Amino acid sequence: MWLLSLALGATPADAQAACKGGSAKACVEAGVAYEGGYDVPVDLKRAADLYKEACGMGLPSGCTSFAWLAEHGKGMKADVKGAMALYEQACEDEDPRACNNLARLAAGSDDARARTYYEKACSGGYKDACPKLGMLWEFGRGGPKDPGRAYAIYRASCDDHFANGCTAVGHAMRDGVGIAPDPLGAAGHFDIGCRHGDPLGCSLLGDMHKDGEGVRQDDALAVQLYTKACDGGALDGCTSLGTMALMGRGTALDERKALALFQRTCDAGHPRGCSNLGYLYEHGKAVAKDPSRAWSLYDTGCRGGHPMGCTNLGLLTARGEGTDKDVPEARTYFQQACTLGDRNGCELGEKAW
Repeated sequence: MWLLSLALGATPADAQAACKGGSAKACVEAGVAYEGGYDVPVDLKRAADLYKEACGMGLPSGCTSFAWLAEHGKGMKADVKGAMALYEQACEDEDPRACNNLARLAAGSDDARARTYYEKACSGGYKDACPKLGMLWEFGRGGPKDPGRAYAIYRASCDDHFANGCTAVGHAMRDGVGIAPDPLGAAGHFDIGCRHGDPLGCSLLGDMHKDGEGVRQDDALAVQLYTKACDGGALDGCTSLGTMALMGRGTALDERKALALFQRTCDAGHPRGCSNLGYLYEHGKAVAKDPSRAWSLYDTGCRGGHPMGCTNLGLLTARGEGTDKDVPEARTYFQQACTLGDRNGCELGEKAW
């Protein structure tokens, strides 16, 4: 049931006819049909034309949908600048999805701007924005740090039956963000998120079963949860599934499966996947040993904020494997690992090489 009007018996042809008759909403409905292939072949150019027509009639959601296709170069040449202008106009016209897209584009480079737009999107009813807004408050990005407010945002999102919000509540309970640590409560909320469609919730619940944190230790169940997470598109779940295959925990030992999963997640920009792929190249597991390739992969993982990548990058640099030996440089990598929470990195930074 992708749109109410079509679910009640109307067809994409009916929507197009209504669009020609001046209904902006019908133009969007027909555009959704062509974008998603609902009862018609996928035709992104046709979808873009329909969204553009709705936008021209003054419907903010039509502008947002057209802008999304323009941003990603679907059905037309990519035009990020033009897309942003349309998002800004639609956001001003109270389309919360447009505000969310503006926040997404600003996040990382201008977190103050991202916070402003996520706030508008969340308060406007676009619930996907609420956990992201909470994270900015939790970590003090783009403004003051307030774990209590972050938890309140997560809690409200979960109470509104938003799966990602329940996963975020689980994260807060696990790590004591704005609330006393509660591993059992964390597992329960990860389970809610997982069962209601958030793959990250499945991955995090898998972590808890792998480690026996707040729940029974169960490697086989962890593998099931990681598989569900990975199938749902959670890169962290795919990387963890590869780790279990590499170790033979909860599943048969399968280095080739681990290689495929780590390669997949690294290619998709997951720092831990790159670090783990580097480990395979360093030790010659499912691939020929290649210290230079391992060094490069650890470097990618480290730059992405994965502590093990920094520690292993330091080790290779200190030993001159895959790169020139450079102990002072190695110490900078160990310090990065230490700052990111790897105690081994702290200890190695103090060692006389």
